[in-house]
Order: sequence, then C-alpha cells, then structure tokens
Amino acid sequence: MKGADLYLLDLQTERAHKVIVTLPDDRIDSPVRNIDASKLIANWNVSPDGAQAVVEARGRIWRVPLANSSSPRMLTHGAAAERYPASSPDGRWIAYFSDVTGEYQLYLAPSDGSGALKRLTSLGAGFRFPPSWSPDSENIAFSDSTGSIYVHSLRISETKKIHQDVFVRQPQLSWSPNSSWLGFTRSADSQQAIWLYEIQTGETHQVTGGGYDDKWPTFDRNGDYLFFVSNRNFDGLTYDSVDYSNFIYPSTELLMALPLRRDLPSPDAKPISRHSGEPAKPLVVDFDKIERRAVVVASEVGTYSDLAIADDGSLLYKFMPPGAGPSLKRLSFGASDAGGPKLVLNNVGDFKVSGDGRKLFIREGAGIIRVDPVSGQKSVESIAFTNMPLDIDPAVEWKQIFVEA
Repeated sequence: MKGADLYLLDLQTERAHKVIVTLPDDRIDSPVRNIDASKLIANWNVSPDGAQAVVEARGRIWRVPLANSSSPRMLTHGAAAERYPASSPDGRWIAYFSDVTGEYQLYLAPSDGSGALKRLTSLGAGFRFPPSWSPDSENIAFSDSTGSIYVHSLRISETKKIHQDVFVRQPQLSWSPNSSWLGFTRSADSQQAIWLYEIQTGETHQVTGGGYDDKWPTFDRNGDYLFFVSNRNFDGLTYDSVDYSNFIYPSTELLMALPLRRDLPSPDAKPISRHSGEPAKPLVVDFDKIERRAVVVASEVGTYSDLAIADDGSLLYKFMPPGAGPSLKRLSFGASDAGGPKLVLNNVGDFKVSGDGRKLFIREGAGIIRVDPVSGQKSVESIAFTNMPLDIDPAVEWKQIFVEA
C-alpha cells in the first residue's frame, strides 16, 4: 500500500507495479432489500419490570414484548448505527448511542415509541460503551474509547467527565441504590483499583489500594456493602504435572464484600433482604481504613464476573472453574442461608436481572428465557426474537461503516 493505491511486488525484478482495482457496476448499485433483523441481535437489555426487552439489531433499536403479546417495534429509523440500548428505571426512556452526526452521541427514545428522539451529548471523536442509568433515572454514566468516564444529568442537561484512565482501560461502573455514588474501576500501575465518585460534591475517593487487581464493583440494595472481585487468592496452588519443579495458580480471584461503614458486620452475620420499592435511605461511606474491612464471601478456584443483586438481597454472578464452562451462581447471606454459593444454572453465557431485581433472564437460542433466580427452573414466559423485518440500503450502510472506521 502507498497512500490509497495498491502495489504488487515482483520478487524476481524487485520492482513494484500499481494494481488497478475496479468493481462491477452491478455490485455498486445494490438495491434496497428486506432482511430479518432478529437474526442479527448484537446487544440486549430488559425493562425495569422485565415485561419487555430492548435490543440492538442491525444498527437499530427495537422494543420486544414478553411472551409475544404483540409484535416487536422498531424505535429508531435513522441512516446510522445505534448501539447499547438501556431502559431507565422509571420505564419512561431508552438510552442508546447513535453515530448519525458522524460521532457516537448519547440519545433518548421514549420507551413507548411515541414522541421525538432526543440527543443528549455533543462529544468529540471516540467510541462509546454501554450507558448505565442511576436508580432515580436522573443521571446516565458511560465510558468511551479514551478511557474517560462521563455522567450526564437529565435534570440540568449537562455532561461531565469525571475521570480518564491513564492506561485507557474500559472501566466497570455501578450505581449506589440511592443514586448518590458511582463506583468504578481505575488503573493503578499494572492493576486496577476501585473508586467511588460522589454525585453531589463531585469528589472521588479511593476504596482499594491497587495492590491487587480489583474489579466488578457492585452495591447491594441497602447501600451497606460493596461487592467486588479481587485477584488476591494465593492459596489455590496447583502442582504442575508437566514441569515437576513448578507450581501454578489456576486463578487467584476471590469474591469480596466490603462493609461501607465501621458499624456494619460481615454480610454473613446478617441477612441482606431489602426489597425493591422501599425508599432509598441516605448512604454514608466511612473511608477511614475502608479496605481493611473487606471480607471473602466466595473462594472457589475460578473466575468471577457479571455481579448482580436480586430483589431478596442475594448476589448473582457468573462463575467459571478451570477447564469448565460458565455457570450462574447465587449467594445468600445470614445464618439461615448458610452453606455457600448455590448453583442456579449451568452453561450460562449472558444473563440480565430486571431493575426491580425480581426477574432473571438468560439468552438462549433465538430469544430470552425467564429463569427463577433461586431454583434455576425455566419459566414458560419468554421473549422470542422473531418478526423483525427491516429494509436496508447497502449503499447507506457502506457509507456508515466507512465513516465509523
């Protein structure tokens, strides 16, 4: 390649010759055609009550009802790529990213399909990652390909950059139940540490020191504990049967719980059982020697990810032991729930918990299946990805792909 030209090198003469590239006209003038977008689901989420799904399919945002009560409805119609739909906790809006302006910006669409789409941001170049709603539906947090974290306030129509990662790592985000704190991961040399951002003051506070790789910060529904995954397990040493003089660590990950105040006991000592709908109390965090209060709640050798809190306060997470596939597990707290993690379902690749924590959905085949978060039993309620016709113009799509690249 030289500029926009393609050259062919003759190895015998060591001379390069320019290659003339032509495209047949019948390939350039591709007609508009109809496709089934249900075969092209990229990202999905569920509404707060679990009554419907919002999905990204072939660059459009769709609303798909539960149990096929009505047909899927396309919410966006622009000649652009729309990504990462997320329903607001109050059920009124769907946030997503669109590159209709040439750069990905944050937009809102009414969840019922009525009314106009609303653009929220005017950011520069960069690729954006999934938006995360605050529980009160007043703020949306997201990150981008520069390692930056933003918080957009719907109340004052302002987008604020709160952090930029020096190593450009994609952070993981978690809102506190009363929407006053945002937990996020931040690089600390070669590791990651967990920090908290206070919405009211705009201040950031370090929670873990960075001596270990910490990730997946997740608040419980009471605002009493912060769960996270940490690479600090050095007890799972395994003898290497190939290199007889060596030992290996299949995984050093642990599942941790951090009491946010000094007067709180370990979560194993009390049930965590706040239900959705109760008013969120003020959340006070005691940062004095905060990391020393962290305790291990699960130590099986393997990798932990995708932490989520169910309505009864139990912790759901994906677990993958060495040499095996991923499973969905549940960890309850309190003396009556002793016994450690319980298996919910095997071979789970992708799952979502509704905003109220009462419904669990897994991606299976060409749809979404509702699963009981305690027994793992699959319900007859499902969301089928079918009947999603879409007319596409190849020339318009080619232009969008070129501009995005």
